[in-house]
Amino acid sequence: MNWGAHRRLVPHMDLDHLTRVALLYQGRSHRHKVRQIVNHIADETVAVDLNCANESLCETVADCDLIVVEALGHTTPHQQRALQWIRASSFAPVVVLTNRAHTDHTIDAIAAGADAVIPLDLAPDAIVAHCEALMRRWRSHPYVTPRFA
Repeated sequence: MNWGAHRRLVPHMDLDHLTRVALLYQGRSHRHKVRQIVNHIADETVAVDLNCANESLCETVADCDLIVVEALGHTTPHQQRALQWIRASSFAPVVVLTNRAHTDHTIDAIAAGADAVIPLDLAPDAIVAHCEALMRRWRSHPYVTPRFA
């Protein structure tokens, strides 16, 4: 991946504002490409294995600017429950990154609370741009109080 040509598409609201992103994955570890994308967006990352998560997941991701869910293949019932828990307590944008964007799985993820389902075969810069656009729109809403370092 060539990140050298990429420029940050959305400037921070303030120089002291840190972008905090939650990366939710299932299994032994997240994919390298997903981690690179998240690292390019985030100043701080919170990685959560959904196999170990429960209702306290909402507290873990409560002050994140973006929540990224790695769903390889399709969103599992466990991932769908996690999306529902998050959506019940957070307005932050939720993006599902998947290696297969089948219509049924996309609909299931959005119905569970995802704001976007993005296939990983899309160019990394395009994924970053999409995530930054979601955060920009979310930050412009009056119910969002920006965090500052």
